[in-house]
Amino acid sequence: MAVTTRATWVAAAALALAAALAAPAAFARDPLVGMWEGRWSRPGGEVDLAMEIRPGAPSNRYAASLSSRGMHLDAVPFASALHDGCCGIRLVLRGAAAATHFRATVQGGELRGTSAEDGGPRGTFVLHRVSQPREEG
Repeated sequence: MAVTTRATWVAAAALALAAALAAPAAFARDPLVGMWEGRWSRPGGEVDLAMEIRPGAPSNRYAASLSSRGMHLDAVPFASALHDGCCGIRLVLRGAAAATHFRATVQGGELRGTSAEDGGPRGTFVLHRVSQPREEG
């Protein structure tokens, strides 16, 4: 009986270790994870836009931030960044007065999407990958 219990424990530990080691590899293949840069077209003009998308906690699939030299923003975290379909992401950026909602998908190596402010203007953006995910160490 002790041998069976030990064998069960060893098998469970091996399975848990394999799952933990596979998680970073899964994100390395995730087409959304990485640094993206491009242009954001919205009423009033076009500005530069950069997004960094990283693996996040299970309840919030990604951790992401937005930067824009033209808007004087540097690594502003999104309030939420959720997986949407095979190659899509939904993000919410909270501001003092309203939130801006972003929805995007990877299409032909580009991150293409739309934005909409609460009760306000809409926009579109096209971003190109500038770096792959960083290795966690």
